[in-house]
Amino acid sequence: DASGNATWRDTSRYFASGSLNNASVTASTTMVRMGDYLTFVKASAESTVEVTLNTRAGSGTFSGASGVTFQVRIDSVATALHNEATITTSNIVEFIGIFAVFQGLSAASHTVSVWVRTNAGLSSAIILDPGGWGGRIVVKETF
Repeated sequence: DASGNATWRDTSRYFASGSLNNASVTASTTMVRMGDYLTFVKASAESTVEVTLNTRAGSGTFSGASGVTFQVRIDSVATALHNEATITTSNIVEFIGIFAVFQGLSAASHTVSVWVRTNAGLSSAIILDPGGWGGRIVVKETF
């Protein structure tokens, strides 16, 4: 202010997805998109975007696979600052949590999607939030 006093104010912005429960997919060793779950408008090119996914997930039925790995992406692009979630049992539902940080995104509209792959072979009927029990993706734009 005019007296030289300053205060810090958190100007972070939050966005939350709707239901993640959608049609199932079949995965192989190549990443495949499960779906687009959240579109948000980034306010500043200088900000960082944090994406958190917390949900139950169905691993599908393995055929030559011993695990399925889940990943979040923005605009179909992965980031190096992330963890992935893996389920190593066929035909089971487990809780998964993923955190990813995206830097250098433009101030524009962006879409968050979830991708999945197997370590070998195939897995069919992979699904997020089976039964619609409240799994969500939360995006935080932080300055």
